Amino acid sequence: MFFDGLIVLYGVPFYLLWDLKKELAAIKDRLYHKVSNA
Repeated sequence: MFFDGLIVLYGVPFYLLWDLKKELAAIKDRLYHKVSNA
């Protein structure tokens, strides 16, 4: 039970960070395509 709590506690921030990284990568891709097409 205690470990389940730890997994949730540490898993959520890592999941959010991973999601943020994916978002940033997608934004960078879009900007890159705009620049390369211009």
